[in-house]
Amino acid sequence: MPSSDPLVAATLPLRALFDRATESLALYDLQGRIRYINPALERVLGRRRAEVEGRAAGTVQDHPDDARRMAEAVGATLNDGQDRVLMTVLRDLGNGRGGRRQVHVSALRDGAGRIVGAAALGRDASSQHATEQALHEHQTLVRALLDQAPFPIVGCDRQGHIRFLNPAAAAHTGVDASEIIGRRPGDVAALQPLAAHEGALLRVMETGCPDTLDCSNTGPDGRMRHMRLHLAPIGELQGTPQGVLAFGLDVTDLRHALQHLATAEAEFRSLAENAPDYIARFDREGRFTYMNRRLREFLAMPPEALLGHRPDQARPGGALARLHAALERAVQQVEIVELELPVRMPQGGMGTHAMRLLPECDADGRVSGVLAIGRDVTAQKQQAQRMEALAFRDALTGLLNRTGMRERLEALVGAGTPFSLLLLDLDHFKDVNDSRGHDEGDRLLRAMALRLQAEIGRAHV
Repeated sequence: MPSSDPLVAATLPLRALFDRATESLALYDLQGRIRYINPALERVLGRRRAEVEGRAAGTVQDHPDDARRMAEAVGATLNDGQDRVLMTVLRDLGNGRGGRRQVHVSALRDGAGRIVGAAALGRDASSQHATEQALHEHQTLVRALLDQAPFPIVGCDRQGHIRFLNPAAAAHTGVDASEIIGRRPGDVAALQPLAAHEGALLRVMETGCPDTLDCSNTGPDGRMRHMRLHLAPIGELQGTPQGVLAFGLDVTDLRHALQHLATAEAEFRSLAENAPDYIARFDREGRFTYMNRRLREFLAMPPEALLGHRPDQARPGGALARLHAALERAVQQVEIVELELPVRMPQGGMGTHAMRLLPECDADGRVSGVLAIGRDVTAQKQQAQRMEALAFRDALTGLLNRTGMRERLEALVGAGTPFSLLLLDLDHFKDVNDSRGHDEGDRLLRAMALRLQAEIGRAHV
């Protein structure tokens, strides 16, 4: 016979299906009492059906808050027939750990559409909850990073509306973020540079490829500011970006520094190209990176044969090999190195070039290269040799004078070197001067000096 209980009558044909279901199920009568639970829910609750049948909704949950919300959901659904979804915390006897279940509460109706009870269908939502929680934590972390970034960041959706503005961007615009969210960049004066590149924004959203561009605008303080914008696609859904993040970096100071650097470099080049000295720059490995016109003319080699090469590679051996060794010393010991190099002069003969090598350091104090300044000191060296000759040698014969002789003897005595001293006198020399003149006397003295030097050596006379 058909059951007089409308809930039983409505659900009895499905009991066999309910019993085999893997998802938990509970049926409630119009008074909100449990009339049936399937085996899956028995396992979740850890209780038999007979233990819970007839009990009110919300009296079998382990968590008090879950019990209250379950009772409210069943009662409300029985009252208005609307479906409700809630998340509960239940003990899982299978693994001994707490789990989360999503419960869908819906009204049960008879053939006439009248509410005869309610059904609560639950499924394990632990994995989904863990994923959602991890996603929430990730979003919270990302938001914190964006909010704390010292540079402006603006986020736009696919329609070009602003959906995010970090504090640095709000400060840059001089407008409260609440007044900007939902508007387009073109509606905000301080974001006009971004609006001017709307084509780039659309291209990034269409292609999913980041882009970088430079722009300028007037800041809240009235000064012209230069920005570098990096546009990155975000929130791809089935390969299609859902928006763009614009990262702004204020490069005003950097641009000014680069302009000053370019001006300084131009001034250096102008001075170096017109300087009478030889000027060159080398990198850390001692390779030419620059040489002025004076040096190019002296070396008589095309710049491409030298730039990017070490001096000893361009012209092996000799003075340039010594120059390379001095460059290595300047880099390794971070000190100014001075040296003199014997060079073959274009007009013939040998000359002397004085070089001064100055290490150039970067912002971290590391040597990035060497500046070399050189000049022809051949004339000065020759003059110094002449001055030395006048100070220590007799101008007529070229022999050591009294000062030179004293210095040589003191050196021998100080070194403990044995030596012999021979004193010569020219008899009747005065007669030669008186009878033939002083010029002939001078020639006689020079002849005697040359003969002595030939017999015993210049260094010993």
